Amino acid sequence: MAQPRDREQRDELDISAMPELRRVAEEVARTGRARVLTEGGRVVAKVVPLRKSPSRKLKPRPATPEQLAAFRSAAGGWKDVDTDRLVADIYSSRDQVGRPHIEL
Repeated sequence: MAQPRDREQRDELDISAMPELRRVAEEVARTGRARVLTEGGRVVAKVVPLRKSPSRKLKPRPATPEQLAAFRSAAGGWKDVDTDRLVADIYSSRDQVGRPHIEL
Protein backbone atom coordinates (compact mmCIF):
# COMPACT_ATOMS: atom_id res chain seq x y z
CA MET A 1 0.00 0.00 0.00
CA ALA A 2 1.26 3.49 -0.81
CA GLN A 3 2.30 5.68 2.08
CA PRO A 4 -0.10 8.52 3.00
CA ARG A 5 1.08 11.98 1.99
CA ASP A 6 0.54 13.34 5.47
CA ARG A 7 1.33 11.77 8.80
CA GLU A 8 -2.30 10.74 9.39
CA GLN A 9 -2.72 6.99 9.74
CA ARG A 10 -5.22 5.55 7.25
CA ASP A 11 -6.99 2.20 7.13
CA GLU A 12 -6.62 0.08 4.01
CA LEU A 13 -9.80 -0.91 2.19
CA ASP A 14 -9.69 -3.85 -0.22
CA ILE A 15 -12.02 -2.99 -3.11
CA SER A 16 -11.61 -6.22 -5.08
CA ALA A 17 -15.11 -7.34 -3.97
CA MET A 18 -16.65 -3.89 -4.64
CA PRO A 19 -16.97 -3.65 -8.42
CA GLU A 20 -18.44 -0.13 -8.58
CA LEU A 21 -15.84 1.36 -6.25
CA ARG A 22 -13.10 -0.55 -8.09
CA ARG A 23 -14.35 0.92 -11.39
CA VAL A 24 -14.17 4.46 -9.95
CA ALA A 25 -10.67 3.82 -8.56
CA GLU A 26 -9.47 2.45 -11.90
CA GLU A 27 -10.94 5.46 -13.73
CA VAL A 28 -9.18 7.87 -11.35
CA ALA A 29 -5.89 6.02 -11.81
CA ARG A 30 -6.29 5.94 -15.61
CA THR A 31 -7.36 9.59 -16.11
CA GLY A 32 -5.37 11.14 -13.27
CA ARG A 33 -8.46 13.17 -12.27
CA ALA A 34 -9.95 13.10 -8.78
CA ARG A 35 -13.58 12.12 -8.21
CA VAL A 36 -15.77 13.41 -5.38
CA LEU A 37 -18.20 10.89 -3.93
CA THR A 38 -21.55 12.29 -2.81
CA GLU A 39 -24.60 10.90 -1.07
CA GLY A 40 -27.84 12.84 -1.23
CA GLY A 41 -25.98 15.98 -2.33
CA ARG A 42 -23.51 15.74 0.56
CA VAL A 43 -19.81 15.17 -0.12
CA VAL A 44 -18.65 12.06 1.71
CA ALA A 45 -15.27 11.24 0.19
CA LYS A 46 -12.75 12.10 -2.48
CA VAL A 47 -10.86 9.56 -4.58
CA VAL A 48 -7.55 11.00 -5.78
CA PRO A 49 -4.84 9.46 -7.94
CA LEU A 50 -1.58 8.49 -6.29
CA ARG A 51 1.49 10.44 -7.27
CA LYS A 52 3.59 8.52 -9.71
CA SER A 53 7.19 7.98 -8.73
CA PRO A 54 9.76 8.90 -11.34
CA SER A 55 10.16 5.99 -13.72
CA ARG A 56 13.69 6.93 -14.63
CA LYS A 57 16.61 8.46 -12.84
CA LEU A 58 17.39 12.03 -13.72
CA LYS A 59 20.68 12.53 -15.46
CA PRO A 60 23.00 15.03 -13.79
CA ARG A 61 23.53 18.23 -15.70
CA PRO A 62 26.97 18.54 -17.23
CA ALA A 63 29.25 20.93 -15.37
CA THR A 64 29.76 24.33 -16.94
CA PRO A 65 33.27 25.47 -17.89
CA GLU A 66 33.18 27.90 -14.94
CA GLN A 67 32.30 25.10 -12.52
CA LEU A 68 35.07 22.89 -13.88
CA ALA A 69 37.58 25.74 -13.58
CA ALA A 70 36.56 26.37 -9.96
CA PHE A 71 36.86 22.66 -9.18
CA ARG A 72 40.29 22.38 -10.77
CA SER A 73 41.56 25.52 -9.04
CA ALA A 74 41.00 23.80 -5.69
CA ALA A 75 43.38 20.98 -6.60
CA GLY A 76 46.54 21.15 -4.52
CA GLY A 77 45.05 23.76 -2.21
CA TRP A 78 46.37 21.89 0.83
CA LYS A 79 49.79 21.00 -0.56
CA ASP A 80 51.70 23.44 1.69
CA VAL A 81 49.83 22.44 4.86
CA ASP A 82 51.83 20.60 7.50
CA THR A 83 49.24 18.00 8.46
CA ASP A 84 50.93 17.06 11.73
CA ARG A 85 50.94 20.70 12.78
CA LEU A 86 47.29 21.08 11.67
CA VAL A 87 46.22 18.14 13.84
CA ALA A 88 48.19 19.52 16.81
CA ASP A 89 46.57 22.94 16.34
CA ILE A 90 43.10 21.42 16.21
CA TYR A 91 43.65 19.48 19.44
CA SER A 92 45.18 22.48 21.21
CA SER A 93 42.29 24.74 20.17
CA ARG A 94 39.92 22.31 21.86
CA ASP A 95 41.76 22.83 25.14
CA GLN A 96 41.67 26.64 25.04
CA VAL A 97 39.99 28.39 27.94
CA GLY A 98 36.96 30.37 26.89
CA ARG A 99 35.46 27.61 24.84
CA PRO A 100 32.92 25.42 26.59
CA HIS A 101 34.00 21.84 27.05
CA ILE A 102 31.78 19.43 25.16
CA GLU A 103 30.93 16.14 26.82
CA LEU A 104 30.14 13.34 24.43
